[in-house]
Amino acid sequence: MNDSVKYLLPEDRIPRHWYNLVADLPQAPAPVLHSGTQQPLGPADLAPLFVDALIEQEVTTEREVEIPEPVREVYRQWPLAGNLNDITYDEALLQRALAQLPRVAV
Repeated sequence: MNDSVKYLLPEDRIPRHWYNLVADLPQAPAPVLHSGTQQPLGPADLAPLFVDALIEQEVTTEREVEIPEPVREVYRQWPLAGNLNDITYDEALLQRALAQLPRVAV
């Protein structure tokens, strides 16, 4: 059985923000340590690898992070190939997923 599910949203329903789970955790996760110094990574450590906008997304404690417009443009183009007939919705899969919710520990 194929458990693949695809959703196609109309353009006006494409998300404008990502949800940041860290904002709702009872305590912040342990910081990622620099492999060379064993000290917590800071934005300056990430700068050689990532653009500033991505670093801001990773270090923020805000609940919602705005999705950059260029990323939303890519979302609008999805699926990049195929047609609407290829998009499936498996109600049985959704039912199974919903049945698992009471057992999820937070």
